[in-house]
Amino acid sequence: MSDDSLHSLETSESTEKIEVKETETTQSSMVRPYMGQNSQDDENDENNDTVDEIGQFQGNIRSNSNLKPRSRKNSIRGLFERRPSVLTNPSIDSQEVEYGKLTKQYSHQDFFSDDLLGGSQITRVMTENSGPGSRIRGPGDLESNKLKEIESSLTDDDDEKSLGSCKSIHRQPSWVPAELERITTSIRSTISARARKVGFFSDEFRKTRSYMVVHFALVYLVMVLFVMGIFSVYWGSLYERDSRLKNLKFLIIGDEIGDESLLTDTVLQASETPELQAKGTWIYLNSAEIPSQYTNVTAFAIHEVHRQKYWAAILVTRNSTANIRQAFETANSSFTNEGLIYLIYESGRDLTGFGAYVMPSLNALEVEVLSMQGDGVYGPIINSLSPDQTLEVAANTTLASQSLSFTKIDYRPVTAPVTQAPQQIGLIYLSILSFFQFNFLGPIHAKVSQDLRRWHFVLYRMIASQISFLVLSLAFTLVSVAFQVDFSRGWSHGGIAVAWMFSYLTMAAAGGYNENMALYAFATYPPLVGFGMLGFVIVNVAPTFAPLELSPGFYQYGKAMPLYNGFQLLRTVLFGTTKKHIGLNIGVLFAWIIAMNALLPFSLSFFAKKKSQEATAAREAAQAEAAQAEAAQAAK
Repeated sequence: MSDDSLHSLETSESTEKIEVKETETTQSSMVRPYMGQNSQDDENDENNDTVDEIGQFQGNIRSNSNLKPRSRKNSIRGLFERRPSVLTNPSIDSQEVEYGKLTKQYSHQDFFSDDLLGGSQITRVMTENSGPGSRIRGPGDLESNKLKEIESSLTDDDDEKSLGSCKSIHRQPSWVPAELERITTSIRSTISARARKVGFFSDEFRKTRSYMVVHFALVYLVMVLFVMGIFSVYWGSLYERDSRLKNLKFLIIGDEIGDESLLTDTVLQASETPELQAKGTWIYLNSAEIPSQYTNVTAFAIHEVHRQKYWAAILVTRNSTANIRQAFETANSSFTNEGLIYLIYESGRDLTGFGAYVMPSLNALEVEVLSMQGDGVYGPIINSLSPDQTLEVAANTTLASQSLSFTKIDYRPVTAPVTQAPQQIGLIYLSILSFFQFNFLGPIHAKVSQDLRRWHFVLYRMIASQISFLVLSLAFTLVSVAFQVDFSRGWSHGGIAVAWMFSYLTMAAAGGYNENMALYAFATYPPLVGFGMLGFVIVNVAPTFAPLELSPGFYQYGKAMPLYNGFQLLRTVLFGTTKKHIGLNIGVLFAWIIAMNALLPFSLSFFAKKKSQEATAAREAAQAEAAQAEAAQAAK
């Protein structure tokens, strides 16, 4: 090494050695041996020592940034590759054990990054080679060893080369202290937080305990009010439903003419019993009262049921009583009672409600008619027979043993159980699925919002949501197609496309609500998102999956809800039920879509305003905290 190079470093090295000596003297007065005590005061003292050492180390690094060596043998990389071996000091104090533990436990993850000053290597040197009888390496040791390494690596032949390398160190003074400041602040904050940990029943935790009790009570109050309020809507739709079975309307048509109407009279008499009066409203029409545009009574009964004026029609065919009398008078053993009474209905009108509430009433009527057939039909006919005819009937066991029965005709049957999936539970999934696009596309919307103007962004959100609903509703429909759900009963051609459009309208209406609700909830109180979604589903389901006639009048609001109208539309595709309400159902869904899109700009503005206020408040709080920390550090 040249004398000039060594001489240029002597002044800086002597200055650093003086600082090192002062630092070691300060550390020796501050650090006391670790004696194994677990008291809180010992931990706090050791944490403070660690913080002070980091601060001194940072100050020495900053002062060392002004070094300008004249020679340059090694590059920065070569300089710091040898640093761990140089920095390793066998004569370290026993305090390094605790110092290393604290460094490993509380250092920020960025402290281990391989930055320009080799942060991971510095940390590793500070935490390794610890043992009894050693001392803490202060920042002065690190700086002194660094300078010794530079001095030992310099030669006369590399003055110019070394000078360029050291200049590269000097060009980074603004970056290095800032990075170390961030790392040091993070470690100091973590250690301070660790030092503040207290027991649950300690006096220092009293304020937090009070806060916890009050806020737990408020949260429980909100949740209890939600459960009791929203869940009551669904429970209320089921409350005393059996008492409202009388609201179900049934049509009884008698096509018998003249005095031969014993069978019709028996059916009417059965429907007038108190038990049957509690199970439905039975409306009687004579064949003479049927409008003239219908060619026969059967066509009229089918039409009335299909148009959903009645849940079912009981049709007593023409000359039924006369045919029974003739069979008894002639002892016709081939006579059967089939076709005397028809029961016409459409089970596809309500998949679960029909079997649970409508059919029990119809079965009760049939049982009551059978219990009256002896006195109401067969008794009068047998009493009118001659003795010989009576003997012949008695000998004909087949004729005498026959009883009346209803011939049941389901014009819109449920042919496959898989159809329950898209029409009932599938609608609930459809509503929930409409919220997923809000979550999944949130990061994309946030990115786009940074570049687009306000109204361009609002228009973009509207279009993006509708495209998402189209794609998701198509996937919803294709699942039904994959499981061979028949879409041709309502539309022989294009049933799948019609089902897709109906699913899209339902999802767009429900999804518009979910999107606006989520924007307001995330801006004010994010836990409300779950309540908002669940409450919307309950309010929609309560009037949908059972006949509205069986619920209190309050539930007529269901006719204005998205899921109810989507339910009505999908069953026209799946079962071919009446299409007379399609225009109304589509209109309600379009009204929801328009209203929710009209509300979207206000929701977005409210969300942006709230987030801007939160960001401003957080920035001001951070600035205040930083100023307080600087003031506290300056006071020290």
